[in-house]
Amino acid sequence: MTNKEIIQICTESYEKLGYIELDQELWQIISPDQANIISKEFSSSMLIKLPPEEISFFDWLKVHDYPVWLDLWDGADEDIYRVGVAFIPLLILKNGRGFPICDLLQNDNYFFTQHHLLTDESKMVLESSKEIILAKRKLTAAQALVLEISIAPLDIWHFAYRHQISIEKAKAAVRELIDDNAIVHQTRADELAEFIDF
Repeated sequence: MTNKEIIQICTESYEKLGYIELDQELWQIISPDQANIISKEFSSSMLIKLPPEEISFFDWLKVHDYPVWLDLWDGADEDIYRVGVAFIPLLILKNGRGFPICDLLQNDNYFFTQHHLLTDESKMVLESSKEIILAKRKLTAAQALVLEISIAPLDIWHFAYRHQISIEKAKAAVRELIDDNAIVHQTRADELAEFIDF
């Protein structure tokens, strides 16, 4: 599908609904470049409905960590799960990280970037994780978390969902990394703001 066709679909959806909603097939074929074009084409105040996979994640979050879900979506109308169109590059399936949970106000944030892995201990955990993968052995939750953070920013709720582990196990992995001085954990949204670039 051409860039022009995708922009036309987004425009028609916005004119009809007051926000952009894309079908599953379109979410699967949008390239990273096209996601950036959409983000730049439309005002950052315009909203886009999350893709079906992300809606499934947030429905899971509502059951497994309702206080965090409420922190994100409280006050939203019936048709929730709409975010600024500027987030579309993070939502396309080729990136797979989803809508970042990084600005909680009533709960501790568990959002990490490569900047949170700057100690020698972080580097040791990362190197050992790579060796374990090469040896085709299973990573611990803490090792998998460090490896994923080294690739791209990540919150522990998406991490737990994708790895099919409990949120408590994901938080325990963070505590283990903190105890080992392998990660910096900034819980407040204002502390995280300088590390977030999207």
